[in-house]
Amino acid sequence: AQLIFAVPEQRTLAERCLEEIEGTADPDLRLPWNCPGWTDQAEGWFEQQLSEMGHRLLQPIRSFYRHGLANILHAETSAGEFYMKASSFLSMLADEPRLTCYLASVFPDLVPRPIRINTERRWMLLPDLGYPIREATEEMKMEALLAFGRLQRQAVEHVDKLLHLGCPDRRLDKLDAGIEAIIHLDEATAGLSEEELEGVRMAMPQLKRIARDLAGYNLPDTLGHGDLHPGNIARRDGAYVFFDWGLGRVTHPFLDAWHYIVESEMQSIPEDEYLALWADYESRERLHEALILTKPLYYLSRAIDQCYFNLNFRLPEDTREWLANHLRMILNLVETK
Repeated sequence: AQLIFAVPEQRTLAERCLEEIEGTADPDLRLPWNCPGWTDQAEGWFEQQLSEMGHRLLQPIRSFYRHGLANILHAETSAGEFYMKASSFLSMLADEPRLTCYLASVFPDLVPRPIRINTERRWMLLPDLGYPIREATEEMKMEALLAFGRLQRQAVEHVDKLLHLGCPDRRLDKLDAGIEAIIHLDEATAGLSEEELEGVRMAMPQLKRIARDLAGYNLPDTLGHGDLHPGNIARRDGAYVFFDWGLGRVTHPFLDAWHYIVESEMQSIPEDEYLALWADYESRERLHEALILTKPLYYLSRAIDQCYFNLNFRLPEDTREWLANHLRMILNLVETK
């Protein structure tokens, strides 16, 4: 018998949902790991790779981390611990397996190479990197920032290749579109008062001017991590290694510097040492000016990222307040009078 819908338009939606349950439809906007059968397939691939390498499971594969950007599984084996990471296909994200493999080939001491990958599904088999430097001393935090700055300095010559690999283009001239999106997106400003919202609207033209002014400095675009903090950095054999490149991009180098400084809660900034990495491009005075100009654009870039995520998958309840706080930081840093 055929069901009769009181609202005929709902038939198509119901049929689509049933197709998903049966596994005959894979909706573009659904996260892969939310689709029926995905976990069994991922665990099967993970176990097969380990078996082919001669590694025996000591415990069942378990979920390690699950988010809209990635899903990570963990395996304890006879040869140690391994991870399987599945990355999202969202258009603003990098093709993480391809990007990571390329970075590992040109920066083998700084970026760990995946053991195996499935390019079609964006799956990676990864070694255990040890412990991230979340509890790092101030000295270690500074060392890691400088190590990443050196990586960025060397990556300048690889920008064309990075873009060819599908690294999102987040150069300064692309900020205007993000600024306009934030102004008109209710989810971005829902946590603000009317007065704060008006302040954000007034600040946006100034942010565009700051981006144009910053572009006037002779600093090159380079590789950006997009989420640089101590949780994505490990120390191995006395050196720092950088992982979790799903938000990798081509952008202004100082945006990552501010991201790291803020997220790692550094008590002081090794400004002289960090800016010295870029001394071939500008004078010390102008490099300092550029660093200061970049700070509000860091908060803007983070807000743009979160707004995009919010449009594509469910975020934690505190995201609204997180966005509001970032927009308030912009107001504190930008002259709107």
